[in-house]
Amino acid sequence: MKIAPTLLQKYHLDNDKEVKCILHVGDFGMGFTTLKGGITQLKRLNDRLKKYNTYLYVIRGNHDDPQYYNDEVFKEETGINGFSNVKLLKDLLLRLMCGQPYL
Repeated sequence: MKIAPTLLQKYHLDNDKEVKCILHVGDFGMGFTTLKGGITQLKRLNDRLKKYNTYLYVIRGNHDDPQYYNDEVFKEETGINGFSNVKLLKDLLLRLMCGQPYL
């Protein structure tokens, strides 16, 4: 399974100054590939989202590997301190996304 493959397809998005947010709930695909493969996909997705001033917040599904959703473990395993436009959210974390609270 690939990480949210439809998000990597070339859809027409407005390239304006407006900030856009996507909330993805459940089974994103983290842990279904090698760590290196997952990082490569996340980097590609992050670069695409940056281009369109869009942020993606991902809530873990029951088939996703929870270690990727823990900032400390992710940084320790990958050496990467997260991505600018892709946020893998910890379980039960209250966040503001585009000005709206989500748990």
